[in-house]
Amino acid sequence: MFLLGIIVFVGMIAMAMMISGEIMMFVNLPSLLIVIPPALILTLGSTSKQSRSHAVKLLFNGSLDLNNMQLNAAKHVFTTFGNLNMLMGFIGVIVGAIAMGNTLNGEDISQTFGSAFAVCVLTLCYALLIKALCYAAEAKIQFKIINLAS
Repeated sequence: MFLLGIIVFVGMIAMAMMISGEIMMFVNLPSLLIVIPPALILTLGSTSKQSRSHAVKLLFNGSLDLNNMQLNAAKHVFTTFGNLNMLMGFIGVIVGAIAMGNTLNGEDISQTFGSAFAVCVLTLCYALLIKALCYAAEAKIQFKIINLAS
């Protein structure tokens, strides 16, 4: 059921992007590089290999037998990754705003502001999408923790 939820989530977001215009206007490699790699590397560095393995397995195998401490460690992987993505998204917005402020002048503001602003905000968009997926994964693991306690 979790996989179906992810497919529907991604499908609805993609459909909204296609309806609002060309989908490629939502793709920007520098924005992706600001958000995902640092969050991934910091998550890898701050969580154990075993907890990351359990976290991924729990998403697709509901019958995995783990104790409360292992479940909380697995949940922490998604909490960390989601929160770091949000932080990197905000950092991307700040970096983009600084870059816009340094390159704009009064004469060409109407020509450069729109596209520069779109790229600036894409970092936050990517971060929010990843955080939503991580939040769903956290909720799935939290449900298992609650069921284990009762």
